[in-house]
Amino acid sequence: MRQIWASDIKMNWDDPIPEENKREWIMFFKELHEMDNVKFKRCMKPRDTVGDPILIIFSDGSSQAFGACAYVRWELKGGLFKNSLILSKNRLAPIKKMSIDCLELCGAIIDKRLKVLLQQQCRYHFQKFYHIVDSQIVHAMIQKDSYGFNTFAATRIGEIQEGTDPKDWYWVESEYIITDWLTRGKKSSELGFGSSWQDGPTFLNQTESKWPIIRNYAEQQLPDMVKTVRIATAVIKDDIVTRININNYSNYKRLLRVTVRVLSMYHIDSKPTFLNVKREPTAEDLMKAEDLGIKEAQRNMQEELKAGKYKSLCPRLRKDGIYVVGSRATRWMAMSYNKSEVILLPYEHRFSRLYAEYVHNRGHYGVLTTASKIRSKFWIRKLLKMTKSIKYNCIICRKLNKKLNEQVMGEPPEERLKPSPAWHCTAVDLFGPFQIKDEVRKRTTGKAYGSSYLQLLRNTSRVSRSYSGLQH
Repeated sequence: MRQIWASDIKMNWDDPIPEENKREWIMFFKELHEMDNVKFKRCMKPRDTVGDPILIIFSDGSSQAFGACAYVRWELKGGLFKNSLILSKNRLAPIKKMSIDCLELCGAIIDKRLKVLLQQQCRYHFQKFYHIVDSQIVHAMIQKDSYGFNTFAATRIGEIQEGTDPKDWYWVESEYIITDWLTRGKKSSELGFGSSWQDGPTFLNQTESKWPIIRNYAEQQLPDMVKTVRIATAVIKDDIVTRININNYSNYKRLLRVTVRVLSMYHIDSKPTFLNVKREPTAEDLMKAEDLGIKEAQRNMQEELKAGKYKSLCPRLRKDGIYVVGSRATRWMAMSYNKSEVILLPYEHRFSRLYAEYVHNRGHYGVLTTASKIRSKFWIRKLLKMTKSIKYNCIICRKLNKKLNEQVMGEPPEERLKPSPAWHCTAVDLFGPFQIKDEVRKRTTGKAYGSSYLQLLRNTSRVSRSYSGLQH
Protein backbone atom coordinates (compact mmCIF):
# COMPACT_ATOMS: atom_id res chain seq x y z
CA MET A 1 0.00 0.00 0.00
CA ARG A 2 2.72 2.45 0.90
CA GLN A 3 4.76 1.61 -2.17
CA ILE A 4 1.82 2.56 -4.37
CA TRP A 5 1.07 5.69 -2.38
CA ALA A 6 4.71 6.85 -2.28
CA SER A 7 5.43 6.12 -5.93
CA ASP A 8 5.95 8.92 -8.43
CA ILE A 9 3.00 7.72 -10.51
CA LYS A 10 -0.12 9.77 -9.75
CA MET A 11 -3.13 7.46 -9.54
CA ASN A 12 -6.81 7.86 -8.76
CA TRP A 13 -8.99 5.38 -6.90
CA ASP A 14 -10.42 3.84 -10.09
CA ASP A 15 -7.08 3.49 -11.91
CA PRO A 16 -5.51 0.00 -12.15
CA ILE A 17 -2.29 -0.51 -10.21
CA PRO A 18 1.00 -1.16 -12.03
CA GLU A 19 1.81 -4.74 -13.06
CA GLU A 20 4.71 -5.10 -10.64
CA ASN A 21 2.53 -4.15 -7.66
CA LYS A 22 -0.27 -6.30 -9.01
CA ARG A 23 1.92 -9.42 -8.90
CA GLU A 24 2.91 -8.65 -5.32
CA TRP A 25 -0.74 -8.24 -4.32
CA ILE A 26 -1.64 -11.60 -5.90
CA MET A 27 1.19 -13.33 -4.01
CA PHE A 28 0.11 -11.67 -0.79
CA PHE A 29 -3.48 -12.91 -1.11
CA LYS A 30 -2.33 -16.44 -1.93
CA GLU A 31 -0.11 -16.52 1.17
CA LEU A 32 -2.92 -15.02 3.21
CA HIS A 33 -5.04 -18.15 2.63
CA GLU A 34 -2.20 -20.26 4.05
CA MET A 35 -2.55 -18.48 7.40
CA ASP A 36 -5.48 -20.79 8.16
CA ASN A 37 -2.97 -23.62 8.60
CA VAL A 38 -0.76 -21.70 11.05
CA LYS A 39 -1.57 -22.73 14.64
CA PHE A 40 -0.10 -21.87 18.02
CA LYS A 41 -0.28 -23.79 21.27
CA ARG A 42 -2.74 -22.28 23.68
CA CYS A 43 -0.70 -23.17 26.78
CA MET A 44 2.89 -21.91 26.85
CA LYS A 45 3.83 -23.69 30.07
CA PRO A 46 4.85 -27.35 29.54
CA ARG A 47 4.58 -30.06 32.16
CA ASP A 48 7.37 -30.98 34.58
CA THR A 49 8.79 -27.45 34.78
CA VAL A 50 11.37 -26.42 37.36
CA GLY A 51 11.31 -22.93 38.92
CA ASP A 52 10.28 -19.69 37.30
CA PRO A 53 10.78 -18.94 33.61
CA ILE A 54 13.21 -16.57 31.87
CA LEU A 55 12.07 -13.84 29.49
CA ILE A 56 14.17 -13.33 26.35
CA ILE A 57 13.37 -10.43 24.00
CA PHE A 58 15.01 -9.91 20.60
CA SER A 59 14.89 -6.59 18.74
CA ASP A 60 16.10 -5.47 15.33
CA GLY A 61 15.52 -2.88 12.63
CA SER A 62 15.87 -2.62 8.86
CA SER A 63 15.04 -0.13 6.13
CA GLN A 64 11.55 -1.65 5.87
CA ALA A 65 10.46 -2.17 9.48
CA PHE A 66 11.59 -2.51 13.09
CA GLY A 67 10.23 -4.56 15.95
CA ALA A 68 10.79 -7.02 18.79
CA CYS A 69 9.62 -10.48 19.83
CA ALA A 70 9.55 -12.04 23.30
CA TYR A 71 10.08 -15.70 24.27
CA VAL A 72 9.48 -17.42 27.58
CA ARG A 73 11.99 -20.16 28.45
CA TRP A 74 11.17 -22.99 30.87
CA GLU A 75 13.56 -25.48 32.42
CA LEU A 76 12.32 -29.10 32.51
CA LYS A 77 13.16 -31.80 35.04
CA GLY A 78 15.34 -33.78 32.67
CA GLY A 79 17.71 -30.85 32.18
CA LEU A 80 16.11 -29.82 28.91
CA PHE A 81 14.57 -26.44 28.04
CA LYS A 82 11.38 -25.42 26.31
CA ASN A 83 10.84 -22.04 24.59
CA SER A 84 7.59 -20.47 23.43
CA LEU A 85 6.75 -17.27 21.62
CA ILE A 86 4.69 -15.09 23.96
CA LEU A 87 4.40 -11.72 22.18
CA SER A 88 5.76 -9.82 19.16
CA LYS A 89 5.34 -6.35 17.73
CA ASN A 90 6.67 -4.58 14.63
CA ARG A 91 6.13 -1.31 12.81
CA LEU A 92 6.89 0.04 9.37
CA ALA A 93 9.93 2.24 9.04
CA PRO A 94 9.17 5.95 8.49
CA ILE A 95 9.00 7.26 4.94
CA LYS A 96 11.67 9.76 5.83
CA LYS A 97 14.97 8.00 5.42
CA MET A 98 16.70 7.19 8.71
CA SER A 99 19.93 5.44 9.51
CA ILE A 100 19.82 1.75 10.37
CA ASP A 101 21.19 2.54 13.83
CA CYS A 102 18.21 4.82 14.56
CA LEU A 103 15.77 2.18 13.34
CA GLU A 104 17.41 -0.48 15.50
CA LEU A 105 17.21 1.92 18.45
CA CYS A 106 13.46 2.24 17.75
CA GLY A 107 13.28 -1.56 17.81
CA ALA A 108 14.95 -1.51 21.23
CA ILE A 109 12.18 0.87 22.38
CA ILE A 110 9.57 -1.76 21.43
CA ASP A 111 11.72 -4.31 23.29
CA LYS A 112 11.49 -2.27 26.48
CA ARG A 113 7.73 -1.69 26.12
CA LEU A 114 7.09 -5.43 25.60
CA LYS A 115 9.01 -6.16 28.79
CA VAL A 116 7.01 -3.63 30.81
CA LEU A 117 3.72 -4.91 29.36
CA LEU A 118 4.50 -8.54 30.13
CA GLN A 119 5.54 -7.69 33.68
CA GLN A 120 2.22 -5.94 34.27
CA GLN A 121 -0.16 -8.32 32.48
CA CYS A 122 1.49 -11.75 32.65
CA ARG A 123 0.93 -14.06 35.62
CA TYR A 124 4.41 -15.54 35.36
CA HIS A 125 7.20 -14.30 37.62
CA PHE A 126 10.33 -14.03 35.52
CA GLN A 127 13.53 -14.73 37.37
CA LYS A 128 15.75 -13.12 34.74
CA PHE A 129 15.57 -10.91 31.65
CA TYR A 130 17.62 -11.01 28.45
CA HIS A 131 17.45 -8.21 25.86
CA ILE A 132 19.35 -9.24 22.75
CA VAL A 133 20.32 -7.04 19.77
CA ASP A 134 22.60 -7.58 16.81
CA SER A 135 23.90 -4.00 16.64
CA GLN A 136 27.03 -3.20 18.61
CA ILE A 137 26.28 0.51 18.26
CA VAL A 138 22.83 0.23 19.86
CA HIS A 139 24.25 -2.03 22.55
CA ALA A 140 26.93 0.54 23.38
CA MET A 141 24.41 3.41 23.33
CA ILE A 142 22.25 1.74 25.96
CA GLN A 143 25.26 1.30 28.25
CA LYS A 144 26.06 5.05 28.21
CA ASP A 145 24.31 8.05 29.74
CA SER A 146 21.61 9.59 27.59
CA TYR A 147 22.73 13.22 28.00
CA GLY A 148 25.71 12.70 25.69
CA PHE A 149 23.52 12.16 22.59
CA ASN A 150 21.29 14.34 20.47
CA THR A 151 17.59 14.72 21.24
CA PHE A 152 16.35 11.82 19.10
CA ALA A 153 18.74 9.27 20.56
CA ALA A 154 18.77 10.70 24.10
CA THR A 155 15.01 10.47 24.60
CA ARG A 156 14.92 6.85 23.44
CA ILE A 157 17.96 5.80 25.41
CA GLY A 158 16.48 7.46 28.49
CA GLU A 159 13.20 5.55 28.06
CA ILE A 160 15.07 2.26 27.61
CA GLN A 161 17.18 2.80 30.73
CA GLU A 162 14.09 3.79 32.69
CA GLY A 163 12.29 0.48 32.14
CA THR A 164 15.21 -1.95 31.83
CA ASP A 165 18.58 -2.58 33.40
CA PRO A 166 21.49 -1.90 31.00
CA LYS A 167 23.21 -4.99 32.43
CA ASP A 168 20.44 -7.16 30.91
CA TRP A 169 21.29 -6.10 27.35
CA TYR A 170 23.45 -8.39 25.20
CA TRP A 171 24.83 -8.48 21.70
CA VAL A 172 24.64 -11.44 19.31
CA GLU A 173 25.64 -11.94 15.70
CA SER A 174 23.01 -11.35 13.05
CA GLU A 175 22.69 -15.01 12.13
CA TYR A 176 21.29 -15.80 15.59
CA ILE A 177 18.76 -12.96 15.72
CA ILE A 178 15.20 -14.14 15.15
CA THR A 179 13.81 -10.61 14.75
CA ASP A 180 14.87 -10.60 11.10
CA TRP A 181 11.59 -12.41 10.49
CA LEU A 182 9.75 -9.30 11.71
CA THR A 183 11.78 -6.74 9.77
CA ARG A 184 12.26 -8.55 6.45
CA GLY A 185 9.23 -10.85 6.29
CA LYS A 186 8.56 -14.58 6.02
CA LYS A 187 6.03 -16.77 4.28
CA SER A 188 3.05 -18.16 6.15
CA SER A 189 4.19 -21.74 5.56
CA GLU A 190 7.32 -21.09 7.65
CA LEU A 191 5.47 -20.08 10.83
CA GLY A 192 3.92 -23.42 11.85
CA PHE A 193 4.65 -25.88 14.66
CA GLY A 194 8.35 -26.59 15.24
CA SER A 195 9.48 -23.47 13.39
CA SER A 196 12.12 -21.15 14.77
CA TRP A 197 9.46 -18.46 14.99
CA GLN A 198 7.40 -20.39 17.55
CA ASP A 199 10.24 -22.15 19.38
CA GLY A 200 12.91 -19.47 19.14
CA PRO A 201 16.55 -19.79 18.00
CA THR A 202 18.18 -23.16 18.59
CA PHE A 203 20.80 -21.82 21.01
CA LEU A 204 18.05 -21.15 23.56
CA ASN A 205 17.81 -24.92 24.12
CA GLN A 206 21.32 -24.92 25.57
CA THR A 207 22.52 -23.72 28.94
CA GLU A 208 23.04 -19.99 29.31
CA SER A 209 26.81 -20.33 29.50
CA LYS A 210 26.85 -21.68 25.92
CA TRP A 211 24.79 -18.89 24.39
CA PRO A 212 26.67 -16.85 21.74
CA ILE A 213 25.87 -13.55 23.44
CA ILE A 214 28.25 -10.88 24.68
CA ARG A 215 27.59 -8.32 27.41
CA ASN A 216 30.73 -6.17 27.09
CA TYR A 217 30.81 -3.47 24.44
CA ALA A 218 33.69 -1.91 22.55
CA GLU A 219 34.60 1.71 23.29
CA GLN A 220 34.10 3.57 20.03
CA GLN A 221 32.84 6.85 18.67
CA LEU A 222 29.08 6.41 18.52
CA PRO A 223 26.79 8.20 16.06
CA ASP A 224 24.27 10.84 17.22
CA MET A 225 26.57 11.88 20.06
CA VAL A 226 26.83 15.55 20.93
CA LYS A 227 30.31 16.81 20.18
CA THR A 228 31.72 18.28 23.36
CA VAL A 229 34.29 21.03 23.11
CA ARG A 230 36.88 21.05 25.82
CA ILE A 231 37.64 24.56 27.02
CA ALA A 232 40.97 25.43 28.54
CA THR A 233 40.96 25.63 32.32
CA ALA A 234 42.39 29.14 32.17
CA VAL A 235 39.06 30.60 30.99
CA ILE A 236 38.20 33.74 32.93
CA LYS A 237 34.71 33.60 34.38
CA ASP A 238 34.02 37.24 33.57
CA ASP A 239 34.31 36.46 29.85
CA ILE A 240 31.71 33.68 30.08
CA VAL A 241 28.96 36.18 30.90
CA THR A 242 29.48 37.88 27.54
CA ARG A 243 28.33 34.67 25.88
CA ILE A 244 24.89 35.01 27.49
CA ASN A 245 22.64 37.24 25.41
CA ILE A 246 20.94 39.31 28.09
CA ASN A 247 18.44 40.69 25.58
CA ASN A 248 16.80 37.26 25.42
CA TYR A 249 15.71 37.43 29.07
CA SER A 250 12.74 39.29 30.54
CA ASN A 251 13.15 38.14 34.15
CA TYR A 252 15.98 39.20 36.47
CA LYS A 253 15.96 36.06 38.63
CA ARG A 254 15.90 33.78 35.59
CA LEU A 255 18.94 35.57 34.20
CA LEU A 256 20.86 35.00 37.43
CA ARG A 257 19.92 31.30 37.59
CA VAL A 258 20.98 30.73 33.98
CA THR A 259 24.26 32.50 34.68
CA VAL A 260 24.84 30.28 37.71
CA ARG A 261 24.26 27.12 35.68
CA VAL A 262 26.60 28.30 32.93
CA LEU A 263 29.29 29.15 35.46
CA SER A 264 28.86 25.79 37.21
CA MET A 265 30.16 24.06 34.08
CA TYR A 266 33.48 25.89 34.22
CA HIS A 267 35.84 25.46 37.11
CA ILE A 268 39.39 26.60 37.23
CA ASP A 269 40.42 23.44 39.05
CA SER A 270 38.49 20.85 37.05
CA LYS A 271 37.29 20.01 33.57
CA PRO A 272 33.91 21.21 32.25
CA THR A 273 31.15 18.81 33.22
CA PHE A 274 27.38 18.65 32.84
CA LEU A 275 26.93 17.07 36.27
CA ASN A 276 27.35 20.43 38.02
CA VAL A 277 24.36 21.84 36.13
CA LYS A 278 21.97 19.60 38.09
CA ARG A 279 23.02 21.19 41.38
CA GLU A 280 20.51 23.68 42.80
CA PRO A 281 21.93 27.24 42.87
CA THR A 282 22.72 28.61 46.33
CA ALA A 283 22.47 32.18 47.59
CA GLU A 284 26.24 32.57 47.26
CA ASP A 285 26.08 31.42 43.63
CA LEU A 286 23.36 33.97 42.85
CA MET A 287 25.45 36.75 44.40
CA LYS A 288 28.44 35.79 42.25
CA ALA A 289 26.24 35.77 39.14
CA GLU A 290 24.90 39.21 40.07
CA ASP A 291 28.42 40.59 40.49
CA LEU A 292 29.36 39.31 37.06
CA GLY A 293 26.27 40.94 35.57
CA ILE A 294 27.19 44.24 37.25
CA LYS A 295 30.72 44.10 35.84
CA GLU A 296 29.36 43.39 32.39
CA ALA A 297 27.01 46.39 32.67
CA GLN A 298 29.83 48.67 33.84
CA ARG A 299 32.08 47.77 30.91
CA ASN A 300 30.15 50.20 28.73
CA MET A 301 30.82 53.03 31.24
CA GLN A 302 34.59 53.12 30.94
CA GLU A 303 34.71 55.95 28.42
CA GLU A 304 32.07 57.95 30.31
CA LEU A 305 33.99 57.56 33.57
CA LYS A 306 37.19 58.77 31.93
CA ALA A 307 35.34 61.77 30.48
CA GLY A 308 34.13 62.72 33.95
CA LYS A 309 30.43 62.27 33.25
CA TYR A 310 29.85 60.83 36.74
CA LYS A 311 32.23 63.20 38.49
CA SER A 312 29.52 64.66 40.75
CA LEU A 313 28.81 61.19 42.16
CA CYS A 314 32.47 60.63 43.16
CA PRO A 315 32.72 57.09 41.78
CA ARG A 316 35.55 54.83 42.90
CA LEU A 317 36.64 51.29 42.08
CA ARG A 318 36.34 48.65 44.78
CA LYS A 319 38.74 45.77 45.27
CA ASP A 320 36.37 43.38 43.47
CA GLY A 321 36.39 45.56 40.33
CA ILE A 322 32.95 47.17 40.78
CA TYR A 323 32.40 50.94 40.67
CA VAL A 324 30.48 52.42 43.62
CA VAL A 325 29.31 55.94 44.48
CA GLY A 326 28.66 57.85 47.69
CA SER A 327 32.17 58.45 48.98
CA ARG A 328 30.93 61.40 51.05
CA ALA A 329 28.42 59.18 52.91
CA THR A 330 30.79 56.50 54.19
CA ARG A 331 29.87 57.21 57.83
CA TRP A 332 26.17 56.82 57.05
CA MET A 333 26.85 53.52 55.25
CA ALA A 334 28.72 52.25 58.29
CA MET A 335 25.65 52.91 60.44
CA SER A 336 23.14 51.44 57.93
CA TYR A 337 21.65 48.00 58.47
CA ASN A 338 23.33 46.34 55.48
CA LYS A 339 26.56 48.43 55.47
CA SER A 340 26.63 48.25 51.68
CA GLU A 341 27.77 50.81 49.17
CA VAL A 342 25.61 51.98 46.30
CA ILE A 343 26.71 50.46 43.00
CA LEU A 344 26.77 52.59 39.86
CA LEU A 345 24.85 51.28 36.83
CA PRO A 346 24.24 52.83 33.40
CA TYR A 347 20.77 53.73 32.26
CA GLU A 348 21.11 52.16 28.80
CA HIS A 349 22.15 48.63 29.82
CA ARG A 350 19.56 45.83 29.90
CA PHE A 351 20.74 44.66 33.33
CA SER A 352 19.59 47.94 34.94
CA ARG A 353 16.16 47.66 33.35
CA LEU A 354 15.71 44.05 34.46
CA TYR A 355 16.56 44.87 38.06
CA ALA A 356 14.18 47.86 38.09
CA GLU A 357 11.37 45.68 36.70
CA TYR A 358 12.16 43.01 39.31
CA VAL A 359 11.86 45.53 42.19
CA HIS A 360 8.65 46.98 40.76
CA ASN A 361 7.00 43.57 40.23
CA ARG A 362 7.59 42.59 43.87
CA GLY A 363 4.84 44.97 45.00
CA HIS A 364 3.84 47.14 42.04
CA TYR A 365 4.76 50.25 43.97
CA GLY A 366 4.54 53.82 42.81
CA VAL A 367 7.30 55.63 40.94
CA LEU A 368 8.99 57.19 43.99
CA THR A 369 8.72 54.04 46.13
CA THR A 370 10.25 51.90 43.38
CA ALA A 371 13.07 54.41 42.86
CA SER A 372 13.76 54.52 46.61
CA LYS A 373 14.08 50.76 46.84
CA ILE A 374 16.36 50.61 43.82
CA ARG A 375 18.65 53.35 45.15
CA SER A 376 19.22 51.42 48.36
CA LYS A 377 21.43 49.11 46.24
CA PHE A 378 22.06 50.68 42.81
CA TRP A 379 22.43 54.23 41.55
CA ILE A 380 21.05 54.50 38.02
CA ARG A 381 20.99 57.71 36.04
CA LYS A 382 17.53 58.82 34.86
CA LEU A 383 16.00 56.40 37.35
CA LEU A 384 12.71 58.28 37.65
CA LYS A 385 12.32 58.19 33.87
CA MET A 386 12.92 54.44 33.92
CA THR A 387 10.47 53.76 36.76
CA LYS A 388 7.77 55.87 35.09
CA SER A 389 8.19 53.87 31.91
CA ILE A 390 8.01 50.57 33.81
CA LYS A 391 4.87 51.58 35.70
CA TYR A 392 3.20 52.86 32.53
CA ASN A 393 3.87 49.58 30.68
CA CYS A 394 2.90 47.35 33.64
CA ILE A 395 -0.41 45.61 32.87
CA ILE A 396 -1.09 44.80 36.53
CA CYS A 397 -0.65 48.45 37.53
CA ARG A 398 -3.03 49.51 34.79
CA LYS A 399 -5.65 47.14 36.12
CA LEU A 400 -5.13 48.26 39.71
CA ASN A 401 -5.20 51.99 38.88
CA LYS A 402 -7.95 51.93 36.30
CA LYS A 403 -10.54 54.70 36.38
CA LEU A 404 -14.08 53.55 37.08
CA ASN A 405 -17.06 54.96 35.22
CA GLU A 406 -18.72 57.59 37.40
CA GLN A 407 -22.37 58.60 37.28
CA VAL A 408 -23.05 61.78 35.34
CA MET A 409 -25.64 64.05 36.97
CA GLY A 410 -28.54 65.04 34.77
CA GLU A 411 -29.74 68.59 34.13
CA PRO A 412 -32.01 70.15 36.80
CA PRO A 413 -35.70 70.52 35.89
CA GLU A 414 -37.03 73.71 34.41
CA GLU A 415 -39.10 74.49 37.54
CA ARG A 416 -35.92 74.83 39.58
CA LEU A 417 -34.35 77.24 37.17
CA LYS A 418 -37.20 79.71 36.51
CA PRO A 419 -38.11 82.34 39.15
CA SER A 420 -41.59 81.70 40.62
CA PRO A 421 -43.62 82.65 43.71
CA ALA A 422 -43.70 80.43 46.75
CA TRP A 423 -45.64 77.19 46.53
CA HIS A 424 -46.01 77.69 42.78
CA CYS A 425 -44.62 74.27 41.86
CA THR A 426 -45.31 71.13 43.85
CA ALA A 427 -44.66 67.44 43.23
CA VAL A 428 -44.94 64.03 44.81
CA ASP A 429 -41.84 61.86 45.17
CA LEU A 430 -42.03 58.09 45.74
CA PHE A 431 -39.13 56.21 47.31
CA GLY A 432 -38.43 52.69 48.50
CA PRO A 433 -39.00 49.82 48.77
CA PHE A 434 -38.33 49.18 52.44
CA GLN A 435 -38.63 45.85 54.22
CA ILE A 436 -40.94 46.18 57.25
CA LYS A 437 -42.38 43.76 59.80
CA ASP A 438 -46.05 43.16 60.36
CA GLU A 439 -47.48 44.61 63.57
CA VAL A 440 -49.27 41.39 64.49
CA ARG A 441 -47.15 38.68 62.94
CA LYS A 442 -43.66 39.81 63.81
CA ARG A 443 -41.91 37.24 61.65
CA THR A 444 -43.81 38.31 58.56
CA THR A 445 -42.12 40.92 56.44
CA GLY A 446 -43.30 42.92 53.48
CA LYS A 447 -42.38 45.75 51.15
CA ALA A 448 -43.34 49.37 51.80
CA TYR A 449 -42.98 52.52 49.74
CA GLY A 450 -42.84 56.14 50.90
CA SER A 451 -44.15 59.34 49.35
CA SER A 452 -43.03 62.90 49.96
CA TYR A 453 -44.57 66.29 49.10
CA LEU A 454 -42.12 68.54 47.34
CA GLN A 455 -42.36 72.32 47.43
CA LEU A 456 -40.04 74.32 45.20
CA LEU A 457 -39.25 77.68 46.80
CA ARG A 458 -38.89 80.81 44.76
CA ASN A 459 -35.41 82.01 43.71
CA THR A 460 -33.71 79.17 45.61
CA SER A 461 -32.44 75.70 44.81
CA ARG A 462 -33.46 74.46 48.24
CA VAL A 463 -36.30 72.00 48.32
CA SER A 464 -38.75 71.69 51.19
CA ARG A 465 -39.99 68.14 51.66
CA SER A 466 -42.83 67.08 53.94
CA TYR A 467 -43.44 63.39 54.40
CA SER A 468 -47.00 62.17 54.16
CA GLY A 469 -46.22 58.75 55.54
CA LEU A 470 -45.57 55.30 54.21
CA GLN A 471 -47.85 53.55 51.81
CA HIS A 472 -48.02 49.77 51.36
